[in-house]
Amino acid sequence: RGLGDVYKRQETYAGRAVTDANMALSKATGSMNRNMSRMGISPTSGAAQSASRDLAIQGAASIAGAANTGRMQGEEMNLKKLSGAMAYGLGG
Repeated sequence: RGLGDVYKRQETYAGRAVTDANMALSKATGSMNRNMSRMGISPTSGAAQSASRDLAIQGAASIAGAANTGRMQGEEMNLKKLSGAMAYGLGG
């Protein structure tokens, strides 16, 4: 086990968080489109395009934040494992 495992764990956590954020964005987009359709708003209208653009920007920020949070959680897990191993090695 080396530094590569540390990065793998961080990327695993980041990947899971990004997947969750993508799923949430997909659901929000679908909901927004259904609501606009119900209200008779054309998807090609300026209002619909503006709302879609805003949601895409918010989604990108959410995905980036999720990836960072996932990496931090992976790093925390690595530190806990290292701390546990050190305590075990020191007889604690």
